[in-house]
Amino acid sequence: MGARRDLASAPGIATGLLFGLAAIGLLQASLYMLIGVVLIQVLLSWFNPHVPIAPVLDALTRPFYAIFRRFIPRSATWISRRSSCWSWRKSR
Repeated sequence: MGARRDLASAPGIATGLLFGLAAIGLLQASLYMLIGVVLIQVLLSWFNPHVPIAPVLDALTRPFYAIFRRFIPRSATWISRRSSCWSWRKSR
């Protein structure tokens, strides 16, 4: 018969498993916090965007938004290009 191994005889495996579970829990908690902060920021921007907590919420969500800002064009520049194109068509 071979030697029977369990987690008690292999502390390295148990420690790695514990750290892995802790990392997954930390990732899950930070994702929930990010979703909550984004929702609070959305609600505050609808009602009163100039509250004192707005810069703090912006600082927390700016790295997350930076991923999407690379791919999504700013709406103001798109509208200004569109309106200038529309005025050119109307003048012809």
